[in-house]
Amino acid sequence: MSLAYPSPGLDDDVLARAATALRAGSISFVVDDQSITYHVENGQILTEEGIQDGDTLIRLDRAAWDDLVGQVRSFINLHLTQALTFERGGFEQLSDWYPALTYLHAGIPPYDPARA
Repeated sequence: MSLAYPSPGLDDDVLARAATALRAGSISFVVDDQSITYHVENGQILTEEGIQDGDTLIRLDRAAWDDLVGQVRSFINLHLTQALTFERGGFEQLSDWYPALTYLHAGIPPYDPARA
């Protein structure tokens, strides 16, 4: 089963702004025996499955991953309940990526005062 859950109909301009806002480098998730890495290249957020070379590396099980991308549990909840662990990087890097990941997986765009 793929880890990528792209939300349909994402706006390229919103993705470009989200990519520009990222300061934390790349981020990888290892979910059971699968992995996915998100990185920014030329103003785009790209994903690579099977790769775990991100500047930040997070481990979690499938249930926690599904809760995260399905907006059932927040990354803060998963962190506080120790459902995810950091092997590289830390909470700050995940926090930086979270708005972009929320848009990619759930279609909820990052806050933009110009759009409000």
